[in-house]
Amino acid sequence: MEKISLNTSRAVIEVLMDVYEWGDVAECGKCGSVVIGAKHFADAVVRFWNGVSDSDDEEKADEISEVLRALLDQVVEVAPKSNDEFGDWHERNQHKMLPALLEYYHDFVCLKVEDIILRTDGTCPCFPTNAKNGSGDGQSN
Repeated sequence: MEKISLNTSRAVIEVLMDVYEWGDVAECGKCGSVVIGAKHFADAVVRFWNGVSDSDDEEKADEISEVLRALLDQVVEVAPKSNDEFGDWHERNQHKMLPALLEYYHDFVCLKVEDIILRTDGTCPCFPTNAKNGSGDGQSN
């Protein structure tokens, strides 16, 4: 699997770090961008969504939820609707499945990438890679 580079704000990264202990996270000391495993990222998003109802600032929580969904949409693949295609897809992707996301996607999903670079500054030379760039829908600066 590959890496993907996604643009977001430091505030979004901090929210994720607050709700999930990522353990082995590489962080740029200059701009605050991080590299995380896609599975850990997805788990952190689910934990945030599960705790949203406890938020003091519902409007801010909704805004962050939308940003997280846009970022997550770029790193997961939703199962095909066709029964003919589903069997092969499921067999190929069973080891990358994310059952915790069934509730949010209302379908099976799997990871498309292994690692994610959450970038806060596109001009910082940190984490040089040949990672493909996401669309930036998670931009929240």
